[in-house]
Formats: sequence, C-alpha cells, structure tokens
Amino acid sequence: MSGPACAAFFGLVETPEGKGVQAYEDWHADDHQPENWALPEVVYANRWVADDAHRAARCVGDERLARAQFLITYFFKEPLEEALAGWNGLAQTLRAQGRMFDERDLHLGSVFECAGGEVSGEIPHSAAALPYRRHRGVFLRLGESARVTEEDEARFAEVLGRDGVHGGLRFCHHEGPAYGASRAGSAELYFSAKEPLEVFQGIEPGAHAIFAGSFSTRADLTD
Repeated sequence: MSGPACAAFFGLVETPEGKGVQAYEDWHADDHQPENWALPEVVYANRWVADDAHRAARCVGDERLARAQFLITYFFKEPLEEALAGWNGLAQTLRAQGRMFDERDLHLGSVFECAGGEVSGEIPHSAAALPYRRHRGVFLRLGESARVTEEDEARFAEVLGRDGVHGGLRFCHHEGPAYGASRAGSAELYFSAKEPLEVFQGIEPGAHAIFAGSFSTRADLTD
C-alpha cells in the first residue's frame, strides 16, 4: 500500500454462465487484477462474486444489473487524474496484447471519489483501512444522486450497527468516462466479517437506489 485512497472504480460484470464464470474468475485473479494492483497509482484491488442466492436477494433499477455475478474495484491514490491516466493506459496496453476478457458485459463501471466512512464500534482502525481488513463479503448500494439525504444517514447508521459489519465507505460520482448503460451518483460499500447474505438481509435500499446487493469473497465456482 502506497497511500490512502482518494477514489475507487466500481464495475458490475456479467459473464456467460457455466464455464464462462470460472474462466473470468481465473483470468481476473491470475492476469488482470495483478497487473492493475502492480500500478503505483492503485492502492487496492478486489473482486467479489454473487451466486444465485445473492443475485435473487438484490434490488435493482435496471434489470441488466440483476444478472451481474461480479463486483470489481480498484482504489486510486492522489493525484487522481494521473492515476486514472496510468490505469486507462494499462487497459489499452493489455487490450493490444490480446489479454482482455471479451466474453463479458460491464453493465456499470464508474469512478467515484471517496466521501468519508465510518467503522463499527469494536473496530480499532480508521475507515481508510477497511478494505485491507480480512472480510467475508461486501454490500454495495448505488444511488441516483450524489446528494446525501436523511434517509441515507439513517440507513448508514443502521447498517453499521449490525452484528458482523466492520464499517462502511461512501463515495460520490467522479466526472469522467463511465461504462455500461447504467449510471450512479453515489455509492456505499459495507464490509462484513460474517456471511454477507445473512448480515445484510433486509436492508432498505431507499427510493433512489439503482442497485443494492451483497457479494462474497468466497468464489466457490464450478463448471
């Protein structure tokens, strides 16, 4: 780790069922993610998976988002524009080398600027350290607007008070390239020490959510 994150890219990815899911998992774990994490501008990278149960429990405003099996993320340090230039440059290089996974649909991909966060009461470190703590899964909530409402504040406090939740991070949309047909103005990412589908069950996503759902760190994928 070379510094605190100032922004993050979130991507919701759908791949072909069956062997395509495992093939994407292998490509991202063994080739793509290591190359990205090796960039000096990237301070964190991860990939979480949603099985049938996770996908059935999510709330979406766009039916395409209901099918995404993977949440991918890259966290960047300052200066952000230089970080994004290096990150996009790597993507172009890998594509020219034929090292991109073409059999996938990126239904939503956007960069969000960090807008703070909080840890649960028993966690001793700062919110900035949350991604680096061992966890079993996450819950992502994407909202239409970057404006924080009283409803958002109440939800954030309620989720942080749940047993097993390490804490949560908040983000607002960064103006720039976006991928896929869906758009979001804000993001919330919560980290769980326990089975995420159980910990995050029953969260009220709010009237302006375009996506709300959990993902696991355990990629128990089969052909």
